[in-house]
Amino acid sequence: MKKNKYFIYLLLLLPALMLGSCTPEQDDYFDEPSSTRLANLMSSTRKALMGSEQGWVFEVFPGLDGQEFGGCVYTAKFDSLTVSVRSELAGDPTYEETSYYKMTNEAGAAVIFDTGNQLIHYLSEGTSSNYKALGGDIEFVIDSVGADIIKVHGARSGNTCYFRRLTMPAEDYIAAVGAIQADFIYGNYYGTIGGKAVAAEFNLNSNQIYINPDTTQTVEEVSTSFIYTNTGIRFYEPITINGITVSELAFDYDAGTLTGTDGSGNTFVLTGILPEGYRMFADYEGTYRLLYNKGSRSMTVTLTPDETGSRYYMTNFFPNSPTTPITLTYSKATGALYMNSQQVATEGGNQVWLCGWALAAGGNLTWDESAGMMTKWNGDEANPVYTWVDNAQSSYIIDSFIVWTLNSAGSSAGQYAGTLYRIRTGSSQMPYVTTMTKQ
Repeated sequence: MKKNKYFIYLLLLLPALMLGSCTPEQDDYFDEPSSTRLANLMSSTRKALMGSEQGWVFEVFPGLDGQEFGGCVYTAKFDSLTVSVRSELAGDPTYEETSYYKMTNEAGAAVIFDTGNQLIHYLSEGTSSNYKALGGDIEFVIDSVGADIIKVHGARSGNTCYFRRLTMPAEDYIAAVGAIQADFIYGNYYGTIGGKAVAAEFNLNSNQIYINPDTTQTVEEVSTSFIYTNTGIRFYEPITINGITVSELAFDYDAGTLTGTDGSGNTFVLTGILPEGYRMFADYEGTYRLLYNKGSRSMTVTLTPDETGSRYYMTNFFPNSPTTPITLTYSKATGALYMNSQQVATEGGNQVWLCGWALAAGGNLTWDESAGMMTKWNGDEANPVYTWVDNAQSSYIIDSFIVWTLNSAGSSAGQYAGTLYRIRTGSSQMPYVTTMTKQ
C-alpha cells in the first residue's frame, strides 16, 4: 500500500517536474513576447509595403468554397496612412481609388482595408441580389515578408494571396493585364507535357483551368484557378503535370500558344483551338460586295486595317464621298467585325450619323454607339462570306442602317437630306443588310 502511495505521489509530481524542465527551453526559443513579435511583423510589413517605388501587384483570390471565382488583379501603392488602388475590375487602367488602411493584430498581424474603397470592397460586400458577395476579404493576415513578395491570406476566406513588387507604373501593369485578358480567347489547348499528350480546358468566366494529363487513357484531371498577369496567367498554386511543375504560363496571342517552364528549365508549349467561326484580324482586309435590301441591292466596298489591329475602315460606302470611312470595330473575343451607330461627318452645323435601324421591329433608329450589327463567317476559307446579324449589345434588334442628323445639342434633326452622305442616289436608307462577300 505504501508503494502505491509513493507511486501516486510521483505521478502527481511528474507534470510539475516536466514543466520545470521544459520552461527554460521554451523561453530560449521565444526570446521575446508574442506582442513584440506581432508588433515587429506589422512594422516590417508596413515598411516593406511603403518601400516599393511603383507599389505592388496584389493578387487576390476570393471565395468561401475554395477559389471558385478565380483571381482578381489589383495594384496598391502605400504611404503611412493611405493606399491607392487600381484594378482590372474598373475596366480603365487610369482609374484609381485612394483610401485608408491600417495594420492590426486582432487575428494575428494583418493589413486591413476597412474604409470605403469600391475596388477593394467589391469582392467582399454583398448586395440585395448577392448577399454573400464573392467571398472576398478586407483583412489579410500576414504569413511572410520578403523583399519582393509578401504572402498573406484572407482572414475570412483563408485563401492565399500575394503582394508582388511592381517594376513598372501601376497604370501600365493594369493596362497590360487588360490586354492579355482581352486577347485570351482560346478555350481549349493541346500539346505534350512530359512525353504525354495533354489537353487543357479553360472556363474563362470563372478563371479555372482543367488539365487532362494523358488523353490516351482515363486519368485524374488536374485543376486549379488562375489570375491574369502582364505576360499570361499565374496559377493559384503550382501544379505538376507528368513530372513537370509550373506556376505560370506565358501567352502569345499571335501564335495562339501558352508556354510553361519548370525550375529545371523544361519547357512545353500548348496550342490553342479557336472558337468555331473565329476570324483573325488580318483575314478581313480586302474588297467586298455588300448586299442589302434583302439582297436586291449591292455596293462594292474596301476594308482597310488601322495600325492598332482593332478596327477597319470601310470606304466607297457613300457614292458621293467615297473616301469618308465607316469604322468597323474588331473584337478579339469573338473574331467578328462590328458596324455600330457612329458619327461620319458634320454638315451645315449638324452632325451626320449612320444610325442603327430596327426596321423589321417597327422602324426605331438609334445613335447609341453600342447598337449595330456584327459579322458571322460561313466557314469557307476560299470563298468567305460574312452574314450581318444584330450584335445583341442593345435593346434594339438592328437589321438596317439610316443616315440621320443631330443638332448641336445632340437631339434629332431628321433624316439626312444632303447629297454627300447618301447611301445611293435619292436615298439615305440602307434597309435589311444581309451579307458581305470577299471579291
